[in-house]
Amino acid sequence: MQTFMRATCGIFMILLLLICGRTGLADPDMDIHASARPDTLRSGEVTVLRFQFDIPAGFILYSMTTVEDGPLPLQVDIQNPALQAETDWSGSPPHVKRDPGFEKNVEYHTGQIAYHRAFRVIAAAGGLTIPVHIAAQLCDDRSCYTQRLDRSVNLTLLSGNARPEHTIPPTLPGESFSPSRTVRDTP
Repeated sequence: MQTFMRATCGIFMILLLLICGRTGLADPDMDIHASARPDTLRSGEVTVLRFQFDIPAGFILYSMTTVEDGPLPLQVDIQNPALQAETDWSGSPPHVKRDPGFEKNVEYHTGQIAYHRAFRVIAAAGGLTIPVHIAAQLCDDRSCYTQRLDRSVNLTLLSGNARPEHTIPPTLPGESFSPSRTVRDTP
């Protein structure tokens, strides 16, 4: 009887793994590294916040481009009155494909990518921690996983007047992801 119970439990576990299709129960992990350059500045000067995303192998991350009735676009929410956006988001050029699940063209990323945005900082001298909320959708061939992650970026503000050479927003690398951006047609 004990042998029968062990065999039954073993068969049940194998079937459960086959039905679930995944050996782990956790959602995929996406590493996100947040930074600011420069991270030491004066009030009135410009810094560039950079977010590097390490997308797990076999997964895609949808870009910041909103597609009506489409996937959740990448969202980087920075709400701090000390920061004034000086540029649109700029990021790694995405791939474009027709997504059969949404029946629309979508933009997506794989591998390691980065998004940047320049901000003017208006704050008193001292330390400033910028909380950042990130929402994204990671998908593989079978499933999609919503990611909601919190990060922070630390700045040090020096006393004194803004230096003119630090008040002009830089040209950012990559493609612009303005709020009016639309998905381009696939080639």
